[in-house]
Amino acid sequence: MLLVALVLAVAPPQFPSSLTQPLLGRAEQFGWPRPAAFEQRWRQAGGAPKGFELVEGAVERGGERVSWGYYWVRPADRGGWIVASVATRASPQGHRSEQWRAGSIAGTAWELDDGGGTLRVTRWLRGALVGDEATAWVYATTLLQADGPLYAPPPDEPGDDARAVVNRLSDDPKQLATWARAEVKNDALYEQLRRYRPVGSCSRDTHPQAAARAFAELAYARGDLGRFLQLELRIMGDRFERVAWSSLGEAAHRTEAERLATTGIDVDTFLLGSLLAAKERDDGINAWRFARAVGELGHEASMLPRLQRVVTDPAASPFNRLGAAKAWAWISAGAGKGERGGLASPQAAALEALLKLDLHDAARFWAEAELEQSRAKP
Repeated sequence: MLLVALVLAVAPPQFPSSLTQPLLGRAEQFGWPRPAAFEQRWRQAGGAPKGFELVEGAVERGGERVSWGYYWVRPADRGGWIVASVATRASPQGHRSEQWRAGSIAGTAWELDDGGGTLRVTRWLRGALVGDEATAWVYATTLLQADGPLYAPPPDEPGDDARAVVNRLSDDPKQLATWARAEVKNDALYEQLRRYRPVGSCSRDTHPQAAARAFAELAYARGDLGRFLQLELRIMGDRFERVAWSSLGEAAHRTEAERLATTGIDVDTFLLGSLLAAKERDDGINAWRFARAVGELGHEASMLPRLQRVVTDPAASPFNRLGAAKAWAWISAGAGKGERGGLASPQAAALEALLKLDLHDAARFWAEAELEQSRAKP
């Protein structure tokens, strides 16, 4: 009996069975993952996926400190490391938002490529996803991987049919669903769309979104839930390759998050899991686009308490406590409700409310810097 009690005491919690089935009974339309797939991913992560890592420090160039605060660290695709500022202050010679490559992150002085300077590290911040973090992350990643890889190589050889379809449907997007039902068995066209990844000519070019939307509608009609959700996440996050990016261009691109409500997924849990980051994936949505999606959906009342639990949980990963704090502040200020999808009210009041919560050091640093900047605006 004692042995059984000890085993029960240390056994990790089970993945919630209520999340392993579609909410609206849509399993007949989509290739919904088996319940065992959620449980397997949960066990693989030990109920606590490892979070992204932050470092606290300062960047120096020419012997002067140009930025200081908190930086995100992750492996680069072709070796080395990506280092990006996520909660920083900057001198007149620096910027609050920068990204660099580093050949090595050994020691406490990292040399940043392309004249970035030297990042002097004073503290590492590591953690695992726990509780609502872990549940939402497992739920979202399991659904996203349901149908295998999204795109097929080579991505730059689409074929004429895919390009013509996207151009035609861009002029009349209301015909998307009708077109998709008519082409549901057109395997050749589906494979062409899997290879069609146009590059935007400028920040306002909507052709990359149009290509993803056509692909998404055909995936939806074919019941490919995983690919549909991957494409929806790209559209929500405005994650497309472009020659140039601008805030005005981003503002013009709606998240279209309302499309998620037709799939039978738990939308809030999926969105939260897509915001939260863990080491083994980099396909989520950033805090601003997440906040805008929640606002456009009208899900503020249900999402804010969940975010606040992550924000104030001392066991949660520092990176996600920071991201959740940013999203909480922007949603509270009416993200997605203002002009061109922006904030509906001044950010200062939301930041003041956020600072009353039990924040991680990185989140408090970010909120104080944002509040100072907000008050300085005329």
